[in-house]
Amino acid sequence: MQKSKLHLTILFSLLVFCILFLTMIFMLCSIVLVTQYKLFYIPHDYIGFIWFSIASIFIGTTFANFIGKKSIRFFASISEASKKVAKGDFNVQIDENMKVKELREMSHNFNLMIRELAGMEMFRNDFISNVSHEFKTPLSAIEGYTTLLQTPNLPEDKKQFYISKILYNTNRLSELTGHILLLSRLENQNISIPKSTFSLDEQIRQIILLFERDWTEKNIDLDINLEEINYLGNEELLAQVWQNIIGNALKFTNPNGKIKVFMESNDKYIVIDIIDNGIGIDEATQARIFEKFYQGDKSHTIKGNGLGLALSKQIIELHNGSISVSSQKDKGSKFTISLPV
Repeated sequence: MQKSKLHLTILFSLLVFCILFLTMIFMLCSIVLVTQYKLFYIPHDYIGFIWFSIASIFIGTTFANFIGKKSIRFFASISEASKKVAKGDFNVQIDENMKVKELREMSHNFNLMIRELAGMEMFRNDFISNVSHEFKTPLSAIEGYTTLLQTPNLPEDKKQFYISKILYNTNRLSELTGHILLLSRLENQNISIPKSTFSLDEQIRQIILLFERDWTEKNIDLDINLEEINYLGNEELLAQVWQNIIGNALKFTNPNGKIKVFMESNDKYIVIDIIDNGIGIDEATQARIFEKFYQGDKSHTIKGNGLGLALSKQIIELHNGSISVSSQKDKGSKFTISLPV
């Protein structure tokens, strides 16, 4: 790094010297031309002026060298820090105590950029860790039940039970893979969303019917009040939203509970409320509920991979809408989706 600073200092000094020297040459040539062609009168005794120009060059070079050292030291520190960041070291910071305002702002912005990159790297590592964990659980289950299936003289009822568990975990893997791929495409904006006009209320009713077995088994009381609305959007993606949120309401509502699904519109927005009187969500979970892989149920006793709500948020925002949650522990939750008309 010291050699790099020395080279930069020498180059900077030579650059300043050349600029000043060329300026002096230009001035002398101008004087000679003016004198030769007698464009206007200049005293013949301009030797002092020449000496003054030469002295100015060396004084200017020395001063520029003194001033430039600090700037060169600053840019050299940025260069060195950039090399460390490129190698994955995000703990570097450069000095922000610069007297020159512009350099001070540049230092601050550079440090801010490094902190942002460090956060992104941490998020990437967490993402990989979470994906690995979510894949490991069903894969281990599939491996275990497959091994049990090889047991000699296995009764038919146990064989069917193990097969059902293998299929269940296979579906979990398929759903997880699909969510990860779709979420990645949405976040990187690598997906085009063709829009068409469709009946939004009818779509929500069809999604509710998909869960008929679930709400029938738990004897859930459904209160559905949907205004008839034709909406211009991506029908396939929005179906994923209702499936995730209504599915969650059914999962976390106790038997004999109640779920309400309301939809109405005004001049600006279509508002959909999905309300349950289930187990509710604590404040800490509410703050992070739309993050990828975050699950309030750490025990994984309830099926899920922590991607459904993150995916729903991305889809709603892709339609320039918003999604929010309000909840009380042991009293229930309310998810509100707003879509622009």
